[in-house]
Amino acid sequence: MVQLRALFFALLLSCALRGSSASGRRLAGLFDWFGEDQEQPVAATDPSYVRPIQTYNPMTATTAYALQYVLSGQSGKVPNQTVQLTNGAVQLFSPWEGDLVLVFSTSSGAKAEAATGGKRVPFLQPFVYTAEGPAPVVDAFSSLLSPTGATKGEGPLADAVGAVSGGRELHRIVCTGADPGGAELAALCGPWAALRYPTANADVITFGDSWSPAYNPPFSWAFQQLVTLHYLWPFDLAAIQPNATAADPLLAMAEAVNPFINAETVAQAVAVPSLPSWVPKAYEGWDPEDALGELGPAVNLPEEYQLPESECPPILCKTREALALSCLGFGKDADYGTDVFEDMPHIMMKDPETDGDAVVAWNESSATLYLLFKYTEESEDWLIDAQATQSEDFTTAIAPFSQAPPGDRLSDVVPDVEVHSGFWRQFSSLAVTPVEEGAKSCLLGVPMSALLDAVCNLTGGTTPLRVVSSGFSLGAALSELGGVWAAQLWPGADVTVANQGGPIVGDENFVILAQATFGRAYKYVYRLDEVPSIPPLPDYHQSRSSIWIVEDADGNTNVMLQLLNATRVVVPAWVFNATVAK
Repeated sequence: MVQLRALFFALLLSCALRGSSASGRRLAGLFDWFGEDQEQPVAATDPSYVRPIQTYNPMTATTAYALQYVLSGQSGKVPNQTVQLTNGAVQLFSPWEGDLVLVFSTSSGAKAEAATGGKRVPFLQPFVYTAEGPAPVVDAFSSLLSPTGATKGEGPLADAVGAVSGGRELHRIVCTGADPGGAELAALCGPWAALRYPTANADVITFGDSWSPAYNPPFSWAFQQLVTLHYLWPFDLAAIQPNATAADPLLAMAEAVNPFINAETVAQAVAVPSLPSWVPKAYEGWDPEDALGELGPAVNLPEEYQLPESECPPILCKTREALALSCLGFGKDADYGTDVFEDMPHIMMKDPETDGDAVVAWNESSATLYLLFKYTEESEDWLIDAQATQSEDFTTAIAPFSQAPPGDRLSDVVPDVEVHSGFWRQFSSLAVTPVEEGAKSCLLGVPMSALLDAVCNLTGGTTPLRVVSSGFSLGAALSELGGVWAAQLWPGADVTVANQGGPIVGDENFVILAQATFGRAYKYVYRLDEVPSIPPLPDYHQSRSSIWIVEDADGNTNVMLQLLNATRVVVPAWVFNATVAK
């Protein structure tokens, strides 16, 4: 197996192989999110009107979901298991198979003092050994780890997760806190969960001033790389007062927290404090003397400071299926594409005007929806790539905004989003433009587009638990638009975006929108591929947290083969002593 040197720093990759049924328990979980009654809601002016969860923005819906368990005393949720830690506890909830919510609390309820010194985080030793957090918080979390298995994340917490999940594969773990001290523990829980359970997306949702100055830049960098979706909400948990008499606790939580979620709080929630620079100083001008030198791993780094080889490495393990499907799923003949999907039901589509290509696939057993977008190939695609003006139509055009009141739509919560007009034109031809006037879709109030039509046909109207959006080159840009689109249409679904060699999609506000709706995009790039730096306009912003691929030790440049066979990821040397970006 190849020891792939995947250096997490900036987006680079190419797709080298291209030539030049859900259980009853799972459905019960779906009803927690969306409710069993799918009838058209009555007008908001009706006194009996209860606003459906689908009409809230993804940030409100996801936060409300976590709040059901944070405020379990009010919602009636009962933990599957509770584990004691030093001066606190963590409650484990299993909403449905494959998902866990971990709620941390402390006996004092207080966060660590601002003057608290830092201490190295034991379970991050094999990843970023210099990562530090506030000493009392690290000590408290360490009581959930075994003395001999702390660097592997082993101990009472991992044992409890195994007992609650029954040893089954996990897809999402949400770490959150029931008080300020618990929120600080949740910040540690996210990276722990991502390393310990590499098939799962690890999300972190906290309230109040939960980020201690004792979290140093290497920890912040590790947090950003490992945690998929995070909301570090600046408002206090005590400010959220749900209606205790409401029949549906999820809707009660959504109604209570929604007034606090606005443009200002969203921008704060998705930011990670104390981050180092995006790249080493030598790369700030993108013209270093040694193009690859400073991005390499530390020389002679001891084995205990490196992740061990694994068949399921963190980050790569949960994304390479999507990368393979989006890279190989558009073969020149039907047999080639069919083989890649291995009997997974799927529909291929192409818009004749924009040459937009996509594949929608459905895995019924895991309730996972795949949205796959094609690379640049046709002459029309190159014209799309060249349309480097920005469009303001993206968030206002994504349904179902019509059911949300003015001032509460996604375009209001994250305003002034601009995206590449060519990418938007091709994406909208697939996902937004109605296929015919008056056509009914399987989502209430959402016009039937070609993409949604394929989804409805494959799923039979079943709400996906998970959505994976992926693409290569031009398709990579569309996959990020697809991630936002999916998060808005299915606000309770766990959305993963993984792409290869993608250009810059939009402005800084689009980066905030993406981070707020689906979280961290897993953006792979091969060596110093120039595509991720275009279009080179001042208003365009590349998102951080990208993954850099070089050849393996044998000089293999077949990137797809590298990704499928990789057994280890490596952190670049400059991260270990990184300082806060100026």
